[in-house]
Amino acid sequence: MIIFDKGKEGFVKEIHPSNQQKELLPLCDVIFVSGSTLINHTIDQLLVYCQSARQVIITGLSTCLYPMAFQNTPVTHLAGMYWNPENKMSIFDKVSQAAGMMHLVHFGKKLTIKIE
Repeated sequence: MIIFDKGKEGFVKEIHPSNQQKELLPLCDVIFVSGSTLINHTIDQLLVYCQSARQVIITGLSTCLYPMAFQNTPVTHLAGMYWNPENKMSIFDKVSQAAGMMHLVHFGKKLTIKIE
């Protein structure tokens, strides 16, 4: 298992520096990519390195559960949360009270979607 985390590289010896992604990701069969890469605009470059992977899964709460956006990419699965619109006001109320994910997860449903 190879782990990259820009915020922790150099602090934990099992975490590889992000500058090794270009060299190491093409060697991987299964790759899990954080949904936060969509937010920080690093997803496009990471997917370039994932072309030979058997499976590429984007995972986490910030994963966009919109499979059409990932057609014609190496992404094979999206694993994130579906937030039921009926819970919108309850979610906003909890967020306004600084609630963390442990207080919010019961308003959503964890989903994994295969990209066809």
